[in-house]
Amino acid sequence: MLDDDFVVETLVQDTFLKLWLHRDSIETPNHILGFLRFVLKRDCITYFNTPKNKFARLTASLESFENYQDYLIGYDPLQDKEQLLQQESDQKNLMKSIRS
Repeated sequence: MLDDDFVVETLVQDTFLKLWLHRDSIETPNHILGFLRFVLKRDCITYFNTPKNKFARLTASLESFENYQDYLIGYDPLQDKEQLLQQESDQKNLMKSIRS
């Protein structure tokens, strides 16, 4: 569900920190496992549903496509090419004016 190793490691560390903080209320070894599973599941769902993380996931999912610009509304490859040509022309003109 979460493809980011850093995020997963952070959530696991936070879960064990919460276990340590609530160690006095743990009664049995089975209670430890249940506690860890519940807290980690809740934290994963919370992370997954946070709006800022949705944006990062959306961006990452678009970048996994080879030509993700083709899927964006308003993207026109011809305009992109024209803009790059114009930018190169402007850059050359700027360099000429600097040298003069």
